[in-house]
Amino acid sequence: MRLYQKLLAVCAIAAPMVNAFQIKTRLWSESEDLAKAFVEEMTLDEKINMVTGTGNSFGPCVGYIPPIERLGFKGVCLQDGPAGVRSAKHSTTFPSGLNVAATFDQNLMKDIGVALGEECRAKGVNVLLGPAMNMYRSPAAGRNWEGYGEDTFLATVASKNVVAGIQSQGVLATAKHFVGNEQETRRENSNSVIDERVLQEVYFPPFKAAVVSGAGAFMSAYNDLNGIPSANNTYLLNQVLKKQFKFHGFVTSDWWGTKDKYEIKNGLDLNMPGGTEWGESVQDSYWGEELKAAIESEEIDISYLDEACERVLTMLYKYRQMDDFPEINLDADGTEGHTELVRKAAAASVVLLKNDKDILPISGKKYGKIAIIGDGALPTKLCTDNGCTQGKMSGVVALGWGSGTTNMEDISDPLSALTERAEKDGITVTSFTEDDEDTEKAAQVASDADLAIVVVTANSGEGYLSVEGNRGDRKNLDLWHNGNELVAAVAAANPNTVVVIYSPGVVNLPFIDDVDGLVYAGMPGKEAGHGLADILFHDVSPSGKLPFTWGKKREDYCCDIVSNNDVYPKIEYSEGFYLGYKWFDKEKIEPHFSFGHGLTYAKFKIHDDAFSYWNIQTQRLLNLINGISTTFTIENTSDFGGYITPEVYLTMPTVEADPRIGVYPELNFKNFTKIYLEAGEKRKVNLLVAYADTQYFNTTKNEWQTTIDGTYKVHVGFSHDDIVFTTEIENLNKTPPPPERYCFAKSDGYECCFDNEVVYEDESGKWGINEKGEWCGVEQPRWTAPPETTTTFTYPEPTIFGNPHNIYDDAEEFYVFPDYQKQIKSSYDKLIAEGENEVAEIVAKVARYPTPTWLASTDSVKLVPKVLAQVTEQMKKTGKKVLTSFIIYNLPNRDCSAQASRGELGIEHLGKYKEWIDEIAGYFAAHEGPIVAIVEPDAMGNMVSHNDNPVCEEAFDTQMEALVYAITKLNMKNVGVYMDLAQVGWLGWSGNMRFLIPILEQLLNKVGTGVLRGFSSNISNTQPLVRPETLDVTLAGNPSQSEYEYSLNVREELKKIGMVDFGWVVDTSRNGVSNIKTKGEYWCNIKGSGIGRRPEANPADLPGLDAVYWFKPPGESDGSDNKNIIGYDPVCASEDSLTDSPRAGQWFHKQIVELAVNANPSFADEPPFEFPDFDEPAQPTTTTTAVAEPTSTTEPSGCWAEALGYKCCSAGNYMVLLTDESGAWGAENGEWCGIVKDAEDTCWSRPLGYECCETCSYIVLSDADGDWGVNSQGYWCGIPTSCN
Repeated sequence: MRLYQKLLAVCAIAAPMVNAFQIKTRLWSESEDLAKAFVEEMTLDEKINMVTGTGNSFGPCVGYIPPIERLGFKGVCLQDGPAGVRSAKHSTTFPSGLNVAATFDQNLMKDIGVALGEECRAKGVNVLLGPAMNMYRSPAAGRNWEGYGEDTFLATVASKNVVAGIQSQGVLATAKHFVGNEQETRRENSNSVIDERVLQEVYFPPFKAAVVSGAGAFMSAYNDLNGIPSANNTYLLNQVLKKQFKFHGFVTSDWWGTKDKYEIKNGLDLNMPGGTEWGESVQDSYWGEELKAAIESEEIDISYLDEACERVLTMLYKYRQMDDFPEINLDADGTEGHTELVRKAAAASVVLLKNDKDILPISGKKYGKIAIIGDGALPTKLCTDNGCTQGKMSGVVALGWGSGTTNMEDISDPLSALTERAEKDGITVTSFTEDDEDTEKAAQVASDADLAIVVVTANSGEGYLSVEGNRGDRKNLDLWHNGNELVAAVAAANPNTVVVIYSPGVVNLPFIDDVDGLVYAGMPGKEAGHGLADILFHDVSPSGKLPFTWGKKREDYCCDIVSNNDVYPKIEYSEGFYLGYKWFDKEKIEPHFSFGHGLTYAKFKIHDDAFSYWNIQTQRLLNLINGISTTFTIENTSDFGGYITPEVYLTMPTVEADPRIGVYPELNFKNFTKIYLEAGEKRKVNLLVAYADTQYFNTTKNEWQTTIDGTYKVHVGFSHDDIVFTTEIENLNKTPPPPERYCFAKSDGYECCFDNEVVYEDESGKWGINEKGEWCGVEQPRWTAPPETTTTFTYPEPTIFGNPHNIYDDAEEFYVFPDYQKQIKSSYDKLIAEGENEVAEIVAKVARYPTPTWLASTDSVKLVPKVLAQVTEQMKKTGKKVLTSFIIYNLPNRDCSAQASRGELGIEHLGKYKEWIDEIAGYFAAHEGPIVAIVEPDAMGNMVSHNDNPVCEEAFDTQMEALVYAITKLNMKNVGVYMDLAQVGWLGWSGNMRFLIPILEQLLNKVGTGVLRGFSSNISNTQPLVRPETLDVTLAGNPSQSEYEYSLNVREELKKIGMVDFGWVVDTSRNGVSNIKTKGEYWCNIKGSGIGRRPEANPADLPGLDAVYWFKPPGESDGSDNKNIIGYDPVCASEDSLTDSPRAGQWFHKQIVELAVNANPSFADEPPFEFPDFDEPAQPTTTTTAVAEPTSTTEPSGCWAEALGYKCCSAGNYMVLLTDESGAWGAENGEWCGIVKDAEDTCWSRPLGYECCETCSYIVLSDADGDWGVNSQGYWCGIPTSCN
């Protein structure tokens, strides 16, 4: 039995997200060894320069470590900030941390991190100074918007994902500000007093999650912690961070946050930006020469300096920045795809607070005219660091002010976005944004509309800027610029009023009972306007949730800004665990809106079938405790789809049950999941409270411990204040009964009384008196601790890795073929001639996009030098790296189960196939640009599902050898090789997946590690890229409902057998329309198809995909329905197929028209395309003198091409690539050559009624007359004798 016939037993573990690009990191041990070796080569001055910033924030970056040219060290650029690269052109303004948290979407959080990393890497930024993960403790705190809210669990989840995303790009994330920096007022001199256990359970976890996700750096806070400066706190930096958290990276000061040279002994590794205070001319430093003198005098041991340098270098080696990292260029553009991502995040973070009378969403059926009121709807007023210190702030608040901002390029404003969207529904828009003080005029404009939208703002930021009297922290929680009065006036004038709030969190809401609609947009970044419009018009279902509690007044909160006149204020964190909603619970204060609140347009119901259980897995005879799982059913009871995010809260055992843990808050947020349900859809949900989240920190033993005895309560609902059900579950850990104790008295005929007072003692033991007045034996009670349990679960150690080099990262452009554009032009001309001008313009737009070159026969290898010559010419013109793709499609017994695509080689031609691959590889190796090679579409599908076909069965071993050879031979530094895995409707089924994985295991073990970049799928097929709203009927029962899900599931199964880090590409040339097939097995020229997503590298919304691309050129036939020609396939004559189709690969006008017209996304909104004149400088220049066309009996003798400045092709090279008035042209060595055929070559087949083949086609049939091929029209043709 073959390997592929064996079934795999697999365990059900959720598939993790895989980044579009992920740096292949070194082992820690190797990185540390390399760092130590490097430090040994450094001089003392070089070491001092490595730990002391250069330029004092006025260098090429806000923080800068200079190069060491003699050692090949390029230097290090440290740059703000958490919401985008600061002080740089082409820098995306990402959503604030508070908005990122409000999405309650872990995948989106990581995508944001990936995009931040991508932009940093493109600009040569080694270290991103973010994210910030301080807690939302006081609602007035200036930098609340940079962090992730009031809850530890949510902040930990956000920290973990954003940091992991940044680090995946080989950029070092900086977790800041460590720790206790929850206000701006006197931040440099304040002392945060925080209990050890509160630190460990409330404030440390987000920072620890950053370490787990690979954070390369930490930034110490300005403030003291418990009386000791954070930058000089050996407990904080050495004991907790570097020892307890096992942090391998380096700690930098906050800017000008160092106070003396001794900090290097207490855990600080970098003094940034180098000087003692702000100023371009400042040269003094607390480190620098002072530190050098202390080292030389042995006042400070040099080992501290060496360790600091080693920590910096360890991270640079770990993330391969010492290998290859872009040069510093803060104005470089790495923003591709990020606007779409930011818009998605902006919409996902909008919180629908109130929606009485279903005032939202907006539609043309409900409202004919809307009024947009308020200065907050205008474009953002641009000021340095987004803080207008002169005059007033104005416009939409996309971010707060300070070091965490960007240049605020191209911010989408609400007025423009809402107006643009309203016009699509035929809604009239009026507005008043000139003066928020003029409430009378605002009311007048609002009164004349069906709906009034008032956009109001508040702002805050960093303490070094004072904006409208707010020095970082907010003076009060009121709306700015007369906002309360503006809302009151509009609400009085129009009963249909919606208020939209852009702010860093809570604002006072004196008008809350006067408006029906209330929306919190936060600080959503670049797409502030579009994200809002998407939600208000229900183009995107609302799903945002509050990451903080919205109290009714400032005094409701546990804590406020300590703003007394004390130069060294003491900030007592006396609330302990009771932060945010926990404080409101404890004090029984009712807020306006609770933590986790966020309405949806759809309505949902949680059923009463919930139960909780201890989730325990047995592995290798060990019980692995995952935690407490709770299952329940959730249903969308609406007639349209929507997102819903159920939340889980945990109540710990009582202090009576386990006195060690003390009193905990009643509700503790512990998990969530964001899901989309179609109308009427029900889904079973299983939410886990991780075992670690059921534990407490024991300060006596300085470790996390399990509780003992009592019960846990699990609460599930839609928000903190909307709990639907509660379950109870007994603690897994019980105090064991005391072991049976020996009672000496029984042997003497007396009873035992273990706890009685001892009144007599002899050689037998201790005696007491029982209640009967009789002697009894006394024994003291003993207590035994419960056995320790383990909680770890791991995948097997990986043995095979994919090639870490994503070739798409090298591409600056994709190559668009003039020959393909000519084919599009032919259809365009035909449509124009038929009077179909509008359709013609749509079809023309297809010519804008790249397509690959299919190498489907041995002769086709001659296309490779021609194509690469054209690509090289374009690279010379543009100075950019241009990527082109090739489909390797000539496997022996290719498509053994099909007819239309059956190949020329049999299994006896393995040697010929390898020679063919060698020739292709030679051309690839000589080319300088990036190349993608897709290896053998559908080969794996046939190997898996057609092993009962004798032709496929016979070919298996040969094909396996051929595939291994092609993959290994084509793998080179400028080529990304992808093995095709058919498509989800073929191999995605559970039955086929069980065969697929063993075959891939066999293939990958033969190929070896680090060779194959990844896999491709959906080539020439129509399967959906992502799960459609209406599931495809042909995929019913398939574990994967899209190509993207299929890609994740395949790689998850490979991960379970130790094979990891593979990329994936998907063909979107025909999958714009779903649910168009009656049978899943139909694939040929499907009626109703449309072109899908445009070619794109590293799509930000699909982590794990290297690209979506048109791997089968739209308009090229999949096969013919004509029984009278070679290339006929019965499937192409199915009820789902277009009629009158030519053979596979030939131009199909009917198909390109249908694909273009049905495209999704539509081409309608794209700008018109103007065809080039197709003048190719590399193409032969012809004269105006007519050249006699060769007849069937005579051929031109001599080299006619020499007169035109070109050579003639070698004898036997008759592959015609171009025909013009001069003659037929081929190509050799990347140059055009004229084709000269033998004079005596006659068309032997013409007397038999057949023309001769135009080229030396491969032999399809040989008989007594000669060798036969098939021409471009699909008809028999005689192969010229000169081809023999």
